[in-house]
Amino acid sequence: MAETESWEILRDSQSYKQRRGRIRNSLLKHLEEQDAKREPYLDIVEQYMALWDTASQLELDITARGVAVAGMHGMKKNDSVPEQQKVNKQLLSILAYLQMNPENAEAAGGDEDDSV
Repeated sequence: MAETESWEILRDSQSYKQRRGRIRNSLLKHLEEQDAKREPYLDIVEQYMALWDTASQLELDITARGVAVAGMHGMKKNDSVPEQQKVNKQLLSILAYLQMNPENAEAAGGDEDDSV
């Protein structure tokens, strides 16, 4: 499958690993600042990262196949689009649960490089 190969290439790329590492480290730093660097919060960080990987896979699929794909009876919506919306909503819910928002990031100094 081309999607699987594309995901493996992305996952193994240095830029993906670096970005993923920065996000994970930022979450862990936030827990440490909140004196919450312990279970179950550490597990929540790992859940966030798994969802982040899923969101990246869905984005890759949407980029490769588009928002509409060929079905048995013509064009149909790409199921990755609503799934990506659900995953993004869950990612935001986790950030809210961990009390991570722009105001907290600015107060803590934030990241110096948020470029994509």
